[in-house]
Amino acid sequence: FPVTISVVIVLTPILVPVSFSIDSYSYITSDTNARPHGYDYFLFLTSLNHKFIFLSIIFQLILTFIAPVLVYKSFLLFGTSTRWSFLFTLIYISFPYRYFMVMQIMSESLYIFLSTLLFYFLARFKALHVSRDLVIALGIFLYGQEVRPTFTFFIVPIIVIVVFGGSKKATRNFSILLVLAVLLFTFFFRPINSKSDS
Repeated sequence: FPVTISVVIVLTPILVPVSFSIDSYSYITSDTNARPHGYDYFLFLTSLNHKFIFLSIIFQLILTFIAPVLVYKSFLLFGTSTRWSFLFTLIYISFPYRYFMVMQIMSESLYIFLSTLLFYFLARFKALHVSRDLVIALGIFLYGQEVRPTFTFFIVPIIVIVVFGGSKKATRNFSILLVLAVLLFTFFFRPINSKSDS
């Protein structure tokens, strides 16, 4: 497994060139209200206020290569055998889209990593019933919506795992946290506005 990861780490920067598109510059300048700005914040922090934009690529590479480890551990926490967990992780690693997007200033790499990280903490919650894991999962869920609005659909597996995989206390705490999360998102995050034609 470490050998596989090492090979991917070496080959990705060599075989996949860094590229910038019109959308990339839109993320860097954060000049549109047509989408949320979660990825813009990521770029701002990882590139030191856009002074070293290639640092963001390096961070994306790190996140991309951490993700398979999270996938493997998530399947183990969900009760999957070591052999099947390893197989599912290999399938995940073989998905080529991740390696093309990681070398671009686009939100896909962060979105994929956050999705993986969310399910890891949901798997931890299901296996260990620790409320802290649920709080972290909800935090990831909120930030993920600021990266891409489609992250909202992950509320379905969150509810299913909490209701069917947690205790009554966990379900009650989740309901309270969900209400607080919705209020936080409503009052503190910028709504998505359409760009005007004028």
